[in-house]
Amino acid sequence: MAPESFQILTFYLGSEEYALPLVQAKEILGQVPITLLPNAPKHVVGLLNLRGEILPVFDLRRLFRLQSPPRQGVQECVLVAETQGDPFGLCVDGVHQVLTLSVDRIDPPSEALKARSAAISGLAKDGNRLIILLDLANLFSLDDPFQNEIEALATTSRHRRDA
Repeated sequence: MAPESFQILTFYLGSEEYALPLVQAKEILGQVPITLLPNAPKHVVGLLNLRGEILPVFDLRRLFRLQSPPRQGVQECVLVAETQGDPFGLCVDGVHQVLTLSVDRIDPPSEALKARSAAISGLAKDGNRLIILLDLANLFSLDDPFQNEIEALATTSRHRRDA
């Protein structure tokens, strides 16, 4: 019997490759107009009107405090994702590919890595590549003093969508 497998969507932040479960990725947008929010945390880019639904947009590079420059020749895009019924946008340097991986090619994060970031659910090995798997449910629990405001943005968006 073949090991269990699942699909991930890989994307770049600088020279590093990250991924999220494909079922959480909703769509990929090119450059889109984003309304800036005054006094927002540095990783909150603003709001996006996606076919009448207002979504918060976050910059993962800022959230993770990455110093690496964007990849050369790659256009930044917005990856629309969803967790726990709440859609949001993630600014990434570029989307790479959909991969099907067996669970035996994924290592859980070490205790040291887990202690540094609850947003990492595992490390995937694909040949010589190492891909950081994100846990979107824990993405914004990174000791963020603005967590209440972010949750309020998502709730506002959900209420407008349900109305």
